[in-house]
Amino acid sequence: MMGFELGVKRLKLKFYLMNFSWGKALMNFFLASLIISSWVVPVIDVLIVIVFSVAVILQVITSCLFKAEETASIEADIEELEKYREQQR
Repeated sequence: MMGFELGVKRLKLKFYLMNFSWGKALMNFFLASLIISSWVVPVIDVLIVIVFSVAVILQVITSCLFKAEETASIEADIEELEKYREQQR
């Protein structure tokens, strides 16, 4: 996830869903589920799950409110990444 957010181009091509806010929300939901299932230090786990839950809600809202802008931006990024892929070959 960190490499993706830092703009590692190969990751952006391989994990396409992470380009979208709803994809990041799905990943955060998955991570929150993992934390709940492990339940090692309850106090810290609850705080982390709350943070992930708020992030999921905000990312879903962002995805709904800015759907057209997000899609246009991602399509432009993917075109740039495809050019990068072709240069690497």
